[in-house]
Parts: sequence; C-alpha cells; structure tokens
Amino acid sequence: MIEGDACRNLEKVEQLISKEESVLIIDDSSHTHDNTLNVLRLYSKLIKPGDYFIVEDSICYHGLELGPKPGPYEAIETFTKENADFEIDRSREHFLITWNPKGYLKRITLAVERPLMRHPGSASQTKTNVSSLKRVLKLFIPPILILIMKRLLNRH
Repeated sequence: MIEGDACRNLEKVEQLISKEESVLIIDDSSHTHDNTLNVLRLYSKLIKPGDYFIVEDSICYHGLELGPKPGPYEAIETFTKENADFEIDRSREHFLITWNPKGYLKRITLAVERPLMRHPGSASQTKTNVSSLKRVLKLFIPPILILIMKRLLNRH
C-alpha cells in the first residue's frame, strides 16, 4: 500500500508494476478538477487497451449538488477530449443511478497503434463511422433507457 499524493507517488507505483501486467486504476482522491485531470494524465499510461481507469464520484454537481465544482466529471470530459486512446464506457453504469457518471474510461488504443485514416466512402471507413456513432450514442443514452425502449418497441 502506498499512501500520499497520487501525483507525487507515480514513480513508486510504476516500480510495482511489470510491463506485462494489466492494471486497473481507480481514482478516489480529492475530486477537484485539477487533481483528477492530473491523475488521469499521469496514470493513464499504465492502462493497456481493453483495461479501465475508473474515476469515482463524478456525480458531484451531475446528479448530486455536493463536492468540488468543477470536479471529476469536468476532468473526465477534458481528458477524453484531449486523449482519443480512451472512451467513456457507459455500459458499466448498470443501474438507474451511479456515483461515477462517465467515470468508466476504457483504453481502446495506444497512440502508436492508431490506424491511418482511410479514404472517405470506403467500406472500412463506413464501419468506423457506424462504430463511432454507436459509441457516441452510448454516452448520451444510459443503458437502462435502452432496455426500456427495447421492451416498449417489442410490445404488440
């Protein structure tokens, strides 16, 4: 166990992790925008594609009128705008309410692995656009609403 400021202890944490290991990081620190964004920027390099970085308590002023403002929610939005290697995975919010809205960040690529842009109109570009649209829809439609909509549409 390492206690103290996460930003100051990155080197200690890195020494405990081999390059082959998968890492799950959960940030539940001060919840201020600047601290959360710094932790995201510093520790995100430890996450491999397919693994998660979870930011706790992004509900501050996004469902619960309490906590720092701006806080974790805004830090998540800033981080994902500047870092295309991560996507917000709303499918991890299984219930009607969560303490971590937009807080489940899944690494999808490494910067060096990003594919080259394809010619607009190619079949693979179309698949990419559909996939991107599905990811965007997941950000705006909570899973419970999708389930309710599916059930309503299947009624006769």
